[in-house]
This record gives sequence, structure tokens and C-alpha cells, in this order.
Amino acid sequence: MTAVHLYRLTSDRPLARDALPPGLEARAVAPLLRAVGGDLDVARAVWAFAHGMVLLELDGRFPPGTDLTGAWLAGATAFAVPTAKSDTSGPNPQ
Repeated sequence: MTAVHLYRLTSDRPLARDALPPGLEARAVAPLLRAVGGDLDVARAVWAFAHGMVLLELDGRFPPGTDLTGAWLAGATAFAVPTAKSDTSGPNPQ
């Protein structure tokens, strides 16, 4: 139960940005930005999805037997950015 309260304590009020060291937010978001191809709007959407899923799980809002792994995978897939290796939308190199 402690982890639940810690998560809420760190995420349920406005962020005191003026108290953060310079550049901290940019460093913190960098891995997520890389994962979504540098698109800040997509990074924010991914964060909102993950935050919402965590809160729903913590609050016991999913019905018993819900496939949470499936829900997480569906969300991750929805935000997936094709990579050069997996992008099949262009012409096939010979």
C-alpha cells in the first residue's frame, strides 16, 4: 500500500517547476522522446496513457479478470513508432 501513496504524492498536484534544477525535465523526458521518434505531443500522450493506466490499476477500477497485459500492449502498440528496420510502408529494396 505504501507504493500507492508514494505514487500519488509525486503525481497528484502541480509540479513546482521553479524548484527543479535547470534542464531536469529535458533530461527526464529524453528516453521517452527517443522512443517516440522525438515527437513531444506523442510523448505526452504516452505519458497520459501510462499515468491513467496506473491510476486505474491502483484504484481497482478494472473488472476482475481483465487482461491488463493486453491493455498495456494495446496502448504501447498504438503509440509505436516504426523504425527503419520494421517500416514496410516504403518500396522494397532489391
